[in-house]
Amino acid sequence: MLVIATFWLNYAAARGDKDEHAAIRDGIVQVMMLLAPFLRDAERMHLNTLIRAYLD
Repeated sequence: MLVIATFWLNYAAARGDKDEHAAIRDGIVQVMMLLAPFLRDAERMHLNTLIRAYLD
């Protein structure tokens, strides 16, 4: 997951994203979403709630 987050941040920088905080936030959400297929329904709902709260 760390490798994917690293690639995500480098990709955002290569695209020319100026907002570093938004790029980091998007990378964190991307990595969190990689866990979703391995979770049960209740845990997946909790993860989605955390992501929504994090993005607000």
